[in-house]
Amino acid sequence: MSEVRPGGSGSAAEVPQMHLRSVKHSFSLRSASALSFATMRPIFIFTVAGGVLLTAGSGAWLAVLLCYALLLLIASVLAELASHWPLEGSVYEWTRQLIGPRSGLIVGWAYLCSYVVFMAAIAYYAALKIFGLFDSSPNRVVAGILALVLILLATLINLAGRVYLKAVAVAAAAISLVGCLIFATVLLIGYRAESLGALFASPADGVHGWAWLSGPFLFVLVTLSVISMRGVELVAEVAEEVRDPERSVPKALVWSVVVAGAVVLYTSAALALAAPDALAGAQKFISLLVVLAYSGALVIFQMAASRTLWITTRDRVLPAHAYFGQLSKGDRLPVRAIIVVGIVAAILPFITSTSASQVLFGTAGAALLLAYLVPILGAARSRMRGTWAPGPWSLGGWGGIAVVLSIIALVGLVLNIIWPRADYYGDGITAWGPIIGLVVIIVLGLIISGWAFRDGGIHTRHFGHTDRDLQRIRLAHGSTCSLCLRTLSEGSEAQWDDSAQALTCIPCDEMTDWIRARPGATDAELSAVFIEAHESYSSIAPPTESTLRRIRAVR
Repeated sequence: MSEVRPGGSGSAAEVPQMHLRSVKHSFSLRSASALSFATMRPIFIFTVAGGVLLTAGSGAWLAVLLCYALLLLIASVLAELASHWPLEGSVYEWTRQLIGPRSGLIVGWAYLCSYVVFMAAIAYYAALKIFGLFDSSPNRVVAGILALVLILLATLINLAGRVYLKAVAVAAAAISLVGCLIFATVLLIGYRAESLGALFASPADGVHGWAWLSGPFLFVLVTLSVISMRGVELVAEVAEEVRDPERSVPKALVWSVVVAGAVVLYTSAALALAAPDALAGAQKFISLLVVLAYSGALVIFQMAASRTLWITTRDRVLPAHAYFGQLSKGDRLPVRAIIVVGIVAAILPFITSTSASQVLFGTAGAALLLAYLVPILGAARSRMRGTWAPGPWSLGGWGGIAVVLSIIALVGLVLNIIWPRADYYGDGITAWGPIIGLVVIIVLGLIISGWAFRDGGIHTRHFGHTDRDLQRIRLAHGSTCSLCLRTLSEGSEAQWDDSAQALTCIPCDEMTDWIRARPGATDAELSAVFIEAHESYSSIAPPTESTLRRIRAVR
């Protein structure tokens, strides 16, 4: 809950001072795009190229092309949802809005588990890469200790503040981008061994024949799906921290996929056409770049997991929500959520191994794609009922087709990932690891849902600006108005809706009273009232379309 502190003397005593669960708008379009691009890690193609090319030959490039075409399709649908509901928590909040709070909780839980498990897997993998730089092969415990150190460093960076988080995101994105482009260009210019036609060769010309489509092709696709689709939605995960989120978040989401996809396609083509030993002399340098890029991604994965944990505790649907829902006084960061995510992720590497890490990747990948699938199913239902209302960013008439194709693609990708392949996950029961892991995540989600919605869920947070329990408060720290997004300084007075967890500046609150009495007011009239209401703030800009949309949505 928000912490109320008594004010001082005089009028301040009538207006309590309060610490709120509200975040700051600290991400721009560029820094938000860097989050997604860095976590999609185009440089990953160097780590899987050997196995991919050995399995399917140069024609594997077609699998890469299909994977990113599907990813762009799915990202476009998610961008529509992000434009309509630019809420912290992304898939969790969209599912709550489209289907209901119980489904939202299970999706949020699967999403949270996905990122925690992926943190552990990528930290363990990065630890092995670091030892490989020194031609050393550690045992599981030693690798686990180094993975723990990497997770600890990621935790410290997340706790340090958004400035450091943005710096890490930009650095990781730059490493992936520059590293891929330089090495790919060198390969194409100096080490190309095949013609461009090899990328489009008929499967009948290969060693597998047309069986390539059902065997090696799917093997390549599962590898790419598990790794490349991670992070596409991350910019939406921090939507409430992005300026003008209804427009900035969808743009960042789509363009990060376009840029990452172009880089991966270019790099994978260069690798497929190059001589087999072209990179032999640069393996350690490439491994170093991979470690740096993956370490940066680890920091951002922890951010995603901690934001989801915080948003679910803000909605009071997880145990100990009052404890985990607290934000720091300065940067308004979910410190406790960041720490607990780091602790859980640091434990997992000690109970894994090199072979079991593939199972962790598969489990995390399947859980993430299911978290994408459920809100898109909700969007399809909304369109069928005729209740869908697009936000400022929309696919227009293509939206319905994109939703249907995304559902088909995600169902196929999830089935492909969890399919018990001995050559990918290991023999025996290990091959069933992703299915078992996914079932465990869902069952735990159902148990938590039963706890959260006991007694009809009367204790859980409700949505929307309801204006039924507004409390005039004095801020004990800087914050942001949920409507005009203006920064509010410490000591400012504002209206707080504890049910909706929404903070509104006094001028915007007065505006909402005005518009309720005039539901047919035009944008021009509303803009004039907005400027008049905020005239005491010399730096206030005329309202954007997104701002007007937020104000009209107040009930």
